[in-house]
Amino acid sequence: MTTIDSDVSALTDSVALTQALIRINTHELAGKREALLLVKKLLDEKAPEAGAALCDFETDAPYLTARIGADNPEGTLLFEGHLDVVPAGKMPRPFEGRIEGDWLLGRGAGDMKSGCAALIAAFLRAAEGFRSSDAKGALWLMLSTDEEYAGEEIKTALTEGTVPKADFAVIAEPTDLSIMHRQKGECWITCRFAGRSAHSSTPELGVNALIKATRFMTRFEPRIAALKTRTSPLGAPTMSLGTLKGGTEPNVVPDCAEAVFDVRYLPGEAPEDYLALLEEVADECRAADPDFSVAFAVTGDWPSMETAQTHPAVVGLKNTAERILKRPVGYGNMTGWGEAGFMERFGVPAVYFGPGDPKFSHTPEERCLTARIREAEAVFLSLVESWLKDARA
Repeated sequence: MTTIDSDVSALTDSVALTQALIRINTHELAGKREALLLVKKLLDEKAPEAGAALCDFETDAPYLTARIGADNPEGTLLFEGHLDVVPAGKMPRPFEGRIEGDWLLGRGAGDMKSGCAALIAAFLRAAEGFRSSDAKGALWLMLSTDEEYAGEEIKTALTEGTVPKADFAVIAEPTDLSIMHRQKGECWITCRFAGRSAHSSTPELGVNALIKATRFMTRFEPRIAALKTRTSPLGAPTMSLGTLKGGTEPNVVPDCAEAVFDVRYLPGEAPEDYLALLEEVADECRAADPDFSVAFAVTGDWPSMETAQTHPAVVGLKNTAERILKRPVGYGNMTGWGEAGFMERFGVPAVYFGPGDPKFSHTPEERCLTARIREAEAVFLSLVESWLKDARA
């Protein structure tokens, strides 16, 4: 009997749901679809009015949406999370979802199936509590499956209107129940160097694109070092040369070479700022060498984000969390990239808040405290009750 054929009645418990999701290998496309079908079955049985929908299900980036609350809401809250995971690697027993003491272990336990389960459980409890009420606000739930590699689904959903441009979004990435409200952007800039092929016995008849590329990199290195002097709450921006390749055979002068930089840029910046740095050095190389030729292209862009701590919805989340948890809740910075970057480009203020501990993400020791999962669920439920009742936190 497959997972989706089984009884889902026990999966309203957030820890049990986390275990069930961990047992599905969502690094693989078949697993992504199976996990979405499981959640849809749970929502259809327990909250049919939510209209759970599978979107782009036959593509390699399927996702799920659902909603409850007012038809014409005064305010809209979005709960969002991703079900995909990185490869298991050397992790022992990655897809068992076993509990050892206070910990739930497995790939995705922290990043971020525990967060997704807490969101889903809170969504279901809120749906049950507000079936006969006059809600002022609305709650949307979106579960993506491509965040670890592309992160395009939220952009697609907002572009196509399958989720609304909400007034506030909470993404349950692992933050150990702190509020992470800013992140660097990431882009890839591809540099294509052109040369002229020749036999390696007569290299003077050719133009070696690899040599042109290495000379460019030597000139560019001081620009990278200069970035370290810049300060911000997120630290300095960075540029890292990730790949440099070219040539086909040792006995052929390479007529092309390609390098790719990974750039981590700050809020308020754009990839074009770093293209300009590259062009400055390219102009220097062209002035010194008439055979120098390079073209630059942004081949990936995942935006930065920053939501002010003073934003009313952020203040509301902090107050709610501190009341439920009975302890201070701090702020922090997202160290990697997350889907709030695309949300900000669509005018949706967002923060990260989830039960996992980020230090275990993507490691063989990935785990989450079961108590944190239940705490996250309680915070999410209280938050959405405020939104449904008053259309604000």
